[in-house]
Amino acid sequence: MSTYQKIGMVVAMAKELSPMLASLGQKVGVVDKDCFRAEVYRLGDREIYVCECGIGQISATIATQMLVSFCQVGLVINFGVAGSLNASFDIGDIVLAEGVVHTDRDLSPIDPVKPAQYGEYDSVVIPTTQSLVEVVKSIQDVPVGIVASSEKFVADSTTKDKLVADYGADLCDMESAGVLLTSNRNSIPVIIIKAVSDKADDSAVMDYNNMAKIASKAYVNLITMLLEVL
Repeated sequence: MSTYQKIGMVVAMAKELSPMLASLGQKVGVVDKDCFRAEVYRLGDREIYVCECGIGQISATIATQMLVSFCQVGLVINFGVAGSLNASFDIGDIVLAEGVVHTDRDLSPIDPVKPAQYGEYDSVVIPTTQSLVEVVKSIQDVPVGIVASSEKFVADSTTKDKLVADYGADLCDMESAGVLLTSNRNSIPVIIIKAVSDKADDSAVMDYNNMAKIASKAYVNLITMLLEVL
């Protein structure tokens, strides 16, 4: 029997999700409640609940909590595309998040924390489930990195350079912090896998939609193999 009988997937956009759907087994139903909708797939003895949440931290947070509350998932996987802050990454490269920084967070004027830090963590970097990081790496030797996550689409090198200088970040996106914080607060293990959609320069807005489609195909094999061992 698989370790995780119910797995939730949170994905921002259809273009990020569609390359993965053929590998998820048979579609067996839909959970449709209030503002939440997830398609249900059966893969072996497991149920996979797939939610296209929409762009941004709030949408990702709602979707993740709904997967936990309504679907009782025991594991959350977030995948999609992310912008590169690391010059060694190329378009289509897969990067596994070992931690996330919620760069919009700042309570430092009133609390004894650094900008971007949550009080329950010793660092601005919120860790993903490290045991699962090792599981993913045992399947495919992918690089790990830190994701800077905010409500802003980062498209200029000045902002990218600051994210690297301030947080040592390797990627940037708009959903990882919401997924990770919600999963952690529910004591649900989480895996975050990103495909690089642009270079670490000012090219982020150059044909982004086309690059996102190309990059999205990169993680299909990895996640398919991962589902076989979870």
